[in-house]
Amino acid sequence: MKTNPRSFVEAAVRKPRCLLSSLLALAVALLAGAASGAEIAYKNGAWEWDDGSWEGGARPGPADTALIPELPILKARFDSGRMQSNGLKQNEEIQTLRFADLYGISVQGAAYTLTLNGVVCDDMFPTSEDTAQVATNRIATSTLALKGAEAEFYVGTNHVLLLDANTLQKADEGVRFVKTGAGTVLHAGQAWNPTNTFWVKEGTYVRSGKSYPEFRSDIVVGGAGKDAVLSVLPSADQALVQATTVIDIREKGRLELPALGKYYYLETLKIDHGVLDGGGDTAFCMSNQGATECGTEYTLDGATVTNASLVVVWQGLLTIVPADIPSAIYGTLQFNTGYDIDVPDGTAPVDFLVSGNVVGSNRGINKDGAGTMLVRCEDHIDTWGGTAGRAFNVYNGALFLESGDDGIGMGTNNVVVAAGATYGGVGRHVGAPVPNRGLIGNVTLNGTSSARASFVPGRIDPATGAIAPGTYYMGNSEQTNNLISTGYAELRCHVDATGASCLAVDGRLELSETDRLAIVGPAKIRAGTYTLATFTNGFANRFADVTINGADITSAVGSVSYLDAQGEPIAAASYDGAGSIVFTVHEKGTVIVIR
Repeated sequence: MKTNPRSFVEAAVRKPRCLLSSLLALAVALLAGAASGAEIAYKNGAWEWDDGSWEGGARPGPADTALIPELPILKARFDSGRMQSNGLKQNEEIQTLRFADLYGISVQGAAYTLTLNGVVCDDMFPTSEDTAQVATNRIATSTLALKGAEAEFYVGTNHVLLLDANTLQKADEGVRFVKTGAGTVLHAGQAWNPTNTFWVKEGTYVRSGKSYPEFRSDIVVGGAGKDAVLSVLPSADQALVQATTVIDIREKGRLELPALGKYYYLETLKIDHGVLDGGGDTAFCMSNQGATECGTEYTLDGATVTNASLVVVWQGLLTIVPADIPSAIYGTLQFNTGYDIDVPDGTAPVDFLVSGNVVGSNRGINKDGAGTMLVRCEDHIDTWGGTAGRAFNVYNGALFLESGDDGIGMGTNNVVVAAGATYGGVGRHVGAPVPNRGLIGNVTLNGTSSARASFVPGRIDPATGAIAPGTYYMGNSEQTNNLISTGYAELRCHVDATGASCLAVDGRLELSETDRLAIVGPAKIRAGTYTLATFTNGFANRFADVTINGADITSAVGSVSYLDAQGEPIAAASYDGAGSIVFTVHEKGTVIVIR
């Protein structure tokens, strides 16, 4: 008579006090079975099975699913033991190997190959007690060969699969390896041979390896609507990924690579609402020179690159796709040559965010596209250093730079803003106090009568697009830098309820006769005088018109004045020397808001 182990588990759950008697009954049943020639025998401290011990009483064939019997699993549960397969005496080829327990089984063999197209680690009859435990099952054969069109490894929430086969290889051409289920695969085998797509759809797949855990196939992570992680642990100083590999990180997918302090030469990198984690000091390199140098095409679509450097050299194609969230680099964006970066306008308030560092010695960068790019760099100086005359052109859309008061250092370079484009931020980005920099470097605004060029000091919120007041600094005590308008420029100053500084220039304000000062703030501002801008070398021309929240200042109870270093009004249209531009709100004044 074959004992049904499910009844013992169900009885124990329904009647905890009967647990001991249930265990005793199970033990008696096991002993009785063993005495009459049981299918499963306990030898050498482990459960072994022979040909008749598989589900159905026969060794599974190539089209069968090998379901490991439940009986010894329950026995292992109650005596805290583990079941180990020593019954696979030769090479096995089956359809699917199913570990249907919560307690851990090892399938191993020092010299044989296990060939299959699926593994299932799942709970056949989970109980409230079961769900609090984690089962660790193991495949430790010499070789695990994958067959069929898709080799699927399903690992349930309460399971860990140790994949310790020395070699993972293809038994059939065209097979791809797919990890599903919310559980974890720990792959520590030595050789990795599959060359078709490797896809982590769900759960976690950790690749360690004893010597060379490199991937030789295209990698896909995520995209099935469930959290998916592929984590590659450090193992020697290797790139781990071939240059011809396509890395495709999709929604809810995360790829974690080790920090080897070297380049990853990827031909193609695509991140669509996924995350690439470089581990801290890893660089991803691209160019137009092909895989022998670096990758040729990186595409960011609502993507996140963190703890890494994205190195753009020799005009490799970096594509920012308009999305509902910013494509973000938390690390370093490095341009090793002059570069045109196109940021299209998606539904996200900020389309491309670099939070960390932007470098590119002796290089110019051109911002194009109607979208908004934000560079946040609180801790780094000398971000955009270079020789005199290297321009940073804002052709279209908006470019914001944000840092601390010391700035990120654009050194001697010029910023040129085209008609219809916007440049802004906070910190000291032109003329930062960096050694070995010259005395030039200006912000030039080239507006037209139909499209102004805008300069917007302040901090932009990537989530909402709102601008918070903040000060943009130009120049320093050792060098002067100028704000120059060739016509139809707009200086947009954001103020809060108590007022705020906007622009501080160690240099000169070279305004035109067509420029506008646009003040943006709440409807009510405390009465008083607030400094909007300061300068050390005077100004040329006053703003042609001043608005407050879109309304001409003459319709509001407030005024704008130009003061010298002693705080006295400047009567002349132009002035040499230090001074300031101040905004005065009179007592009981209300700023008109145009909506």
